[in-house]
Amino acid sequence: MSEATETSASKSASAEGSKDRNRAALRKTFLGRVARSVSVSFWVMVIAFSLIRLSPGDPVRIALGTEATDEVVESLRNQFGLNDSYFQQFWNYFTGIFRGDLGYSFFNGRTVTEIVTTHLPVTLMLIGLSIGFAIVLALPVALFVAISKKDSINYLFRATTSISLAIPGFFLALMGLLIFGHLRPVTKVTSLAIFDSSGCQRW
Repeated sequence: MSEATETSASKSASAEGSKDRNRAALRKTFLGRVARSVSVSFWVMVIAFSLIRLSPGDPVRIALGTEATDEVVESLRNQFGLNDSYFQQFWNYFTGIFRGDLGYSFFNGRTVTEIVTTHLPVTLMLIGLSIGFAIVLALPVALFVAISKKDSINYLFRATTSISLAIPGFFLALMGLLIFGHLRPVTKVTSLAIFDSSGCQRW
């Protein structure tokens, strides 16, 4: 009886030890991936910032045009900190992200934060519609293929899936706009109107 009890306790201890090792391995894997993601994001930020700063041309001069005086150009460069050193500019850029300051768009004449805030709801709506459409379409097709006993259907499904994965997503999106927006128009593709209490906003 005691031997059976000892064996059971040994198995229980072994199972608990195995669970602890699995938790530790999972925690280590998760933290490692988070650290790699942060590292990759940081170096992508450094490379993108460096490419923009080291590219030829003066963004202020381009934004103001050739008729702008040197005094106006210099004033705007000082305003946006473009006369600071490379490392000071990068530090301002890096810390500004955590303050919600993503910079200023000369093209739109607004801050990048304002532009992102304006267009983010529409982007999230499109993401939600895409996910919902994919679920509604994928579940019936997957169930039909799973319960089907015909090899031809399985081969057709595999071929279609392989072809769709090989085609770039942006190309499929352009084809969708061409077919459903021009050849067989079922919706408008040039703008999106959203009505709120202040009127109509168009994207």
